[in-house]
Amino acid sequence: MGWYKMSASLLSGAFGSKIQLTATDAEQFSAHPDAFYNHNKDRVDGMPCRLVGADRIAHCAAADALVRKYREINAPIPELWAEMEEALVWIESAREGSVRTLGPLILERHAIKLPNGLRLRYPGLECKEDQFSYMGGRVGKERTKVYGGLLVENVIQALARIVISDQMLHLRAENNLHPVTTTHDELVYIVEDAVAEATYQTVLKVMQTAPEWAVGCPVDAEGGFGPSYGSAK
Repeated sequence: MGWYKMSASLLSGAFGSKIQLTATDAEQFSAHPDAFYNHNKDRVDGMPCRLVGADRIAHCAAADALVRKYREINAPIPELWAEMEEALVWIESAREGSVRTLGPLILERHAIKLPNGLRLRYPGLECKEDQFSYMGGRVGKERTKVYGGLLVENVIQALARIVISDQMLHLRAENNLHPVTTTHDELVYIVEDAVAEATYQTVLKVMQTAPEWAVGCPVDAEGGFGPSYGSAK
């Protein structure tokens, strides 16, 4: 997120408790509130916020400094955002039938083909005023914004789902294990007490193994077993 969303998230308690950054914080973070305000006056003044005047400016400037420091320390992350922004440019302008490989992904016109053959689709993708959007929404009749960082999130969530579903299918085919429920990255099985620990070790080993299309990817897992779902640990 950028400074605008970070400022609002801190004040709303999205990180566990409501946090207001002060002029002291801004100074500690080497922020320059006056210069920041001069470059972002309209957005700062228009932001729905309980803070006013110098308190609002200091909070926003300090939040901006935090965002910049995070991106500096974790440089590969914004680099990936930029790479996916370039992918959007290619996807938007690609001719029908043309493809481009990006890691385990295959870029196509208005779509990204995943390792299992499914696609993330962005119908009607276009760029206006440096902002990409596509025909999305619940009924597919509203334009939905998309950008490099959001595309990264879409891809990661899709790949993570493929990892867990492939593991589930492997355990069914090789070990005759059928999950009774699954939530996001979790698999739950019911087995006899006598084989509970052995089954747990089998599932754990499979869930710690990277898929063939991402050899070397650091995949890990943890879990447990017990007489009930709540006591399994």
